[in-house]
Amino acid sequence: MTPALRYLHCLAVACACTTASAQLFKCTGADGRVAYQDSPCATGATQKQMSQIQSDVRDAATGGVTLLDVDGAARSFGESKGSVAVLVLYSTKCDLCRQVMPELSQVARDTEGRVQWKAFSVDALEDQPGLPEYLSQTRAPFPVVALRPWAAGNLTRAFSGQGLNIADAFTRPFIAVRDRSGKVVFQGDSVGQLSGVRAAIDAALAS
Repeated sequence: MTPALRYLHCLAVACACTTASAQLFKCTGADGRVAYQDSPCATGATQKQMSQIQSDVRDAATGGVTLLDVDGAARSFGESKGSVAVLVLYSTKCDLCRQVMPELSQVARDTEGRVQWKAFSVDALEDQPGLPEYLSQTRAPFPVVALRPWAAGNLTRAFSGQGLNIADAFTRPFIAVRDRSGKVVFQGDSVGQLSGVRAAIDAALAS
């Protein structure tokens, strides 16, 4: 095989691999639960093959975007209406996150059972195996959830319909508070002072 043909062969193999990894399946089980995954659905589940933009899901009908975690499950802040909810976007590599996480964890423990907390790691280079230890060290009562990287502009699209103003480039931690009506009463990135977060949570619980 000539060098030119060898190059074309390697290029074709690389393209085939890229195409295969871009497949995404929406699987609806008999119990009605929906999961997004890279492999075909299990036997008995209703399967819909979808186009994947990097690692998030676009709804062709509405233009909406749903972010996926590393396990392929859809993640959102929009299904918490009816309860006070807090969204935290962080990274173990973020110095400010590490500084505020112990106090934020205390707020979460103080409001356990009264507030829905959704904490997502949002770093493409996240040390995922180290996430449980990080959360344990900071005494954070959050499940380990790491989001996959998103296509340009899709973080904004995913959260804008939920009343959040966040760009693809933001300084972690990003924290938002929603009241029971679904209204966002606090949001901001680079949140280093948690007094505003505490006040927003207390006001939402009292309303």
